[in-house]
Amino acid sequence: MIMGMFFVYSIKVALCQIAFFLVYKLLLSRDTFFRFNHYLILTMIVASFILPFVGLAFTDSNTLNQGVVEVESIILQGEVIDDFATPYSISLVQVFFILYIIGVVFMFLSNIVSLFHIFNLISKVDYIREEDGIKIVVVDSKVSPFSWFGYVVMNREDYDMGSKTIVMHEKAHARLGHSYEVMLCNAMIMFQWYNPAAWLMKRELQDIHEYEADATVLSEGIDAKQYQMLLIRKSVGERAFLLANNLNYNSLKKRIKMMKTTKTNKWQCLKAIVMVPVAACAVVAFACPAVERTTMDIERETESAIESLSVINVTDANAQSKKTVKPQANQNTSDKGRQKSNPQDKQNDNAKVYDVVEKMPSFPGGMPALFKYLCNNLHYPKVAEEKKVEGRVLVTFVVGKDGSISNAELVRSVSEELDAEAIRVVSSMPKWQPGTQNGKPVNVKFTVPVTFKLKGDVSTQNVNKKEQSVDNNVTKVVYIVDGQVAQKEEVEQLSPLTIESMTVVKNGEHLMVLRK
Repeated sequence: MIMGMFFVYSIKVALCQIAFFLVYKLLLSRDTFFRFNHYLILTMIVASFILPFVGLAFTDSNTLNQGVVEVESIILQGEVIDDFATPYSISLVQVFFILYIIGVVFMFLSNIVSLFHIFNLISKVDYIREEDGIKIVVVDSKVSPFSWFGYVVMNREDYDMGSKTIVMHEKAHARLGHSYEVMLCNAMIMFQWYNPAAWLMKRELQDIHEYEADATVLSEGIDAKQYQMLLIRKSVGERAFLLANNLNYNSLKKRIKMMKTTKTNKWQCLKAIVMVPVAACAVVAFACPAVERTTMDIERETESAIESLSVINVTDANAQSKKTVKPQANQNTSDKGRQKSNPQDKQNDNAKVYDVVEKMPSFPGGMPALFKYLCNNLHYPKVAEEKKVEGRVLVTFVVGKDGSISNAELVRSVSEELDAEAIRVVSSMPKWQPGTQNGKPVNVKFTVPVTFKLKGDVSTQNVNKKEQSVDNNVTKVVYIVDGQVAQKEEVEQLSPLTIESMTVVKNGEHLMVLRK
C-alpha cells in the first residue's frame, strides 16, 4: 500500500514540477534578479512535494454534504488464467513501477559513488590553507575546481598559475550554501529521475549559482573581460562530481551573456504571481474524482507488482470484459478463456480467490440493500469527529463459497479510528449469495472505498423531486441514476459491472449511482 501511494505521489510531484518549470522558463529565466529566481526555484521544488498532500472535498451537485458517512464505488477486479502465457504477467503500470524502482536504486548508488569519490579525494591530501573558515585543497588529479561545503578543491596546475580569482569564485559558492541546494536537487532527482523538469530545474538552479558566484567575483573589483577570458581558458577541465559545485563550463556562453545583460527592472519579478494559479490548478486537478479513481487504479496495480502476482491478466477475444477460469489439470480450452494446467491446482482450489467470475456474489436484497446496510451501520467515530479527521478508507474482503465474509483488510488507511470502523462494519456483514464459476461456488474478492466526511452545507438538485420507499415503517431512500431520479426496481436490475460509482449519504438516505 505504501509503495503504491508513493508511486502515485511521485507522479503528482512530477506533474507539478513540469507546470512550474514551464511557467518559470517562459516568464522569468532570462531576468537578472538572480537571488529572487534562486529562491523561486527552491520554492517551486518544495511546493511540488507539498501540493499533492493538499486535499479538497469535491461535492457533486446531487450529493448531500450533511451526510456523515459515504460509501463509494464497489470495485470489482478481474483476472484470467492462460496456459499459453508465462507464469507471471504484469500490466504497463506495473512495468513502469518496476522501471521506476530500478531508476531510484541506480540514482541512489550514483550519489553514493560520487560522495565516496569526493571523500576519497579530500582525505588523501592536507589542505594548503584556510580562508574565512573555508579549506583550500590542492590535488594532483586533473579535475576542474569545485567547492563542497567548507572545501574548495583545485588541481595543482591551477593553484600554481595563480588561483586568486578561481578561489574567490568557489568561496562564493561555499559562503552562499550552494552545496546544500545541490544535495537537495540530487535527492529530488533520485526519486524524480524520469522527470525532465526535475533535471532542468537542477540545471537552472546551478546556472543561477554560477551567476551569483560570478557577480560576487566582479563585485570584488575583478575586471570583467579578464575574468571572462579566464573562464574561456579553463573551459577544458574535467567535471567529475555529481554532488559538488563545479566551475561550470557547460553554461559558459550563458554566463558571459548574463554578465553583459542590463539589469532587469525589479518590478518584473511580479510575473512570479502566475505561479499561484498554477498551484491552485494543481490542487483542484488532484482532488478531481476522476483523478482519484485513476490514482486508486495505479495504487492497486503497483501493489500487485510488489506482491508478485501468481495469475495472469488476459482480455477475452471480444475485449469486453475479463473472465476468470478456475484452473484444472489436463483440460481443453474453451471460449470462456484458457485454463492453466498445474498438478497442484486441485489441492489449492479451495483457497483460491477470484476477482471476477461468471456469476458474481450478491448481497441479500441486491445493491440497494447492501448500501442501505452500510449506511445504517457505519458510525462516525467520536474521536475522529473531535479531531476533525476525514478521508477515504479502502477495504478489501472475500465473499466465501458459503457466502461468509472474511479477510477484511485495509488497502488505504486514514486514521486508526476510521480504519477500525470501516473494518468492523465490513466484517460484520451478513452472508451473501456466493459467486459461481463453472457452476461451482468460489471465493470472490471485493474492494469497497468508504469515505468519511464531516458535516457541511446542503447542496442538492433533483433530490426532492421524487422519493421511493425502501421500508415503509423505517425510512425513505431516493435513488438517483446518472443524475435522474429512478425506481428501486431499476437500481436492482443494474449489473455491478456497469456501475462506476455508488454513493450513499447516511443522514439524507440518498443513493447516487453513476454508470460507466
